[in-house]
Amino acid sequence: MIGLLWAPATWLTLGVIFIVLEVLVPGYLLLGFGIAALAVALVTLFVPAVWVAEGFVPDLMLILLWVGLALAIWYVLARRYGRRGRVARRGEDINDFENRG
Repeated sequence: MIGLLWAPATWLTLGVIFIVLEVLVPGYLLLGFGIAALAVALVTLFVPAVWVAEGFVPDLMLILLWVGLALAIWYVLARRYGRRGRVARRGEDINDFENRG
């Protein structure tokens, strides 16, 4: 019998929970975990149960896939939509502001 980790409904629920939590706690981290959980739900949906052996290793590989995808998605989101800080130029203090508008 395949464990709870290989049920697509588990990953779908986890993905929706993380995406809803992202609305409450912004920062792209939970969004990455949510999107990755939805991707893992697709993997578990399309991988036939006969290919999956019972035991520790397939479950560990599934969790590692989720974590790896989550961190990659977070990195892409942070690079694309993250805040860009103001960088001080040589001879300029970052705390010295002039109204140039």
